[in-house]
Amino acid sequence: MRRVYRRSSKRAQQANRELSPKGIDKGVGVARALEYLGREGNARTFGFGDSGNDPGMLAAVETAVAMGNAMPEVKAVADYVTDDVARDGTVTAMRHFGLIWREPPNYRSPAAGGSNRSAVQNRFAAGGRAQKR
Repeated sequence: MRRVYRRSSKRAQQANRELSPKGIDKGVGVARALEYLGREGNARTFGFGDSGNDPGMLAAVETAVAMGNAMPEVKAVADYVTDDVARDGTVTAMRHFGLIWREPPNYRSPAAGGSNRSAVQNRFAAGGRAQKR
């Protein structure tokens, strides 16, 4: 049996490519995951995408979210366009849809002068070295 693969090209500036069997995309993966979990339909499902390989997934979920840096064809099929990936667009969209509504424990907003760096990150910032265990 001969397999035919479909190439999904991401953004031109990225150096990665994806190969998948013809007829298989992220949307098929979402459908199979929902089936495996015993879910009927796609109620309360969300998909987040930005590349040319994401429209199938976004069509398979109830709420399609395009990142702010998404390709135009991804934004065209989205229900909601959020901030760029670099600006925490996933968190912004999750708050918008009421999936999260408060900060994690011990979170100190950088805007308020807080720092969420761990002790190891603080050591590196101060020029120290991490200790191996």
